[in-house]
Amino acid sequence: MPNRVDTGQLGQRIRRLRQERSWSVLALATGAGLSARYVTEVEAGRANPSVKALDQLAEAFGLSLLDLMPKMRASGPRAAIDRVLERRSFDELETIARELELRFEQRRRRVIALLGVRGAGKTKVGTELAQRLELPFVELDTLVAERAGLPISELFSLYGEAYYRQIEQTCLSQILAADTPLVLATGGGVVEHLQSYDLLLRCALTVWLSASAETLWSRVVAQGDERPMAGRETALAQLRLLLTRREPLYRKAQLHVVTEGALPYRLVADIVEELQWMRADKAQLRQKA
Repeated sequence: MPNRVDTGQLGQRIRRLRQERSWSVLALATGAGLSARYVTEVEAGRANPSVKALDQLAEAFGLSLLDLMPKMRASGPRAAIDRVLERRSFDELETIARELELRFEQRRRRVIALLGVRGAGKTKVGTELAQRLELPFVELDTLVAERAGLPISELFSLYGEAYYRQIEQTCLSQILAADTPLVLATGGGVVEHLQSYDLLLRCALTVWLSASAETLWSRVVAQGDERPMAGRETALAQLRLLLTRREPLYRKAQLHVVTEGALPYRLVADIVEELQWMRADKAQLRQKA
């Protein structure tokens, strides 16, 4: 093997190729006709493999010997990025790749994300809007619960909000990266999780559904769900404070629809009309550019 090849980089390259294929060390060793212990040493950068051994590993991966070799190190910012990525696990690299794609790949906003606190009408309006546009309707909390294998209330009580937000961000990233048109009802507090809300603002068409604290509270009580303020004498005051805190964040949404005193079908018609105007304006801007 040429002296200029760093065994540490080579080991990381082989381990990453194996993880990308979801192979065990034993599976790779068997495919290459080598011992599992030897492959482990190569991946750890402790072995100095012969050209023959490298050729066997390359063949097991379905690659040429040249493609198996780690690439030459870049310089400048690229080198700094490469150093960071080398220390990341395969799962972390998947997350990073998804984040980079969402941040830097320009694409049409295909997901319509509804924002607002509980009682704003996200489920009712979202269901009718999806039917009108002939799109799937998805509730983000449902995806979070399915991924966690727990109801949202149990997820919060057992693991806390930080764990919930972590799963929420993962589910949200997957939805946006899939680039599938749909209507998405988000959780009320997603706007206070900066990373998740940044994803929504950059990659989705956001619609804030708002109403007065009194209307929101009456809707929640009518649904038989007084969370998260059950048993508090100052529940309405707490809701007003919540709205005051979140309002500057909600106002970052591209559309604002007041649901006070309006029937869902009328709200949906207004949203569809606004969407049509927005898309028409963007089309004109692209033609002028």
